[in-house]
Amino acid sequence: MPNRLPALWRVASAGRGYSVILAILAASLFPAGAAANRISSVSQTIRWLQLDDGAYWISYTSVGFRTEPWSLRTGTSFLSWNAGTSQNASPSRSGVGSFYATLGRRILGAPPGRTGSRSAVWVRGRGKISLRDDPSVLGSGRTDWGASVLAQQGFGRALVHAEVGYLDLGEPENVTYNGLAMGALTVSYRPTWMPGYLTTGLLGSSSSQEGDPGYAELSFGGGFPISHTLSMTLLASTGLTSVSPNEGAALQLAWRP
Repeated sequence: MPNRLPALWRVASAGRGYSVILAILAASLFPAGAAANRISSVSQTIRWLQLDDGAYWISYTSVGFRTEPWSLRTGTSFLSWNAGTSQNASPSRSGVGSFYATLGRRILGAPPGRTGSRSAVWVRGRGKISLRDDPSVLGSGRTDWGASVLAQQGFGRALVHAEVGYLDLGEPENVTYNGLAMGALTVSYRPTWMPGYLTTGLLGSSSSQEGDPGYAELSFGGGFPISHTLSMTLLASTGLTSVSPNEGAALQLAWRP
């Protein structure tokens, strides 16, 4: 049976990943500029996931800061799940999972949210410090780190966002994980008949352990402005491999002062 724990830690990390990607998309698609030298965004993401061994809730709260061309995003996750009937199901538990930090630098293009800023390239490094050391999805008790390159390009009313990178998973005692090659592709479109945008994305990584398949998840949904500074995004997702969630949903509220 494939080991789902590394995949679930990546799902928890994906809450942060969704926050970063969606914050960039919102800044690029909604006409509100982010000023330098101050808080650029505050977001709250809630994800529901259905796996063979139970239902999982992941809450991720993050705060972003920008001093062009640098940006910093920090956040923490809270996980809760109900055990299923599977023999390998984790006991029902909940608690704070990990602390995350992402440091990025824009190397090409204009700042997101500025008029005409449809093309840009960023590099970023990220780290995850586990706040728990449990034999469950709450955390491995180890530190993960990674680096990636992100790029976006506008095509009329559409925006394509791509990311490729590497993630090193912290290894609990007597466990060995492979370094992960990771990638994400998101395509968003802003129709003339709605104030927000439609989006679809594919997130994947290589196998974390020998004999297990890679991780792959397909999502689709949309984002909507609530006010000049507040936006909401709704996503549905489905897993494409045996270590990925069977299905899921995500809600994000983002405030950009």
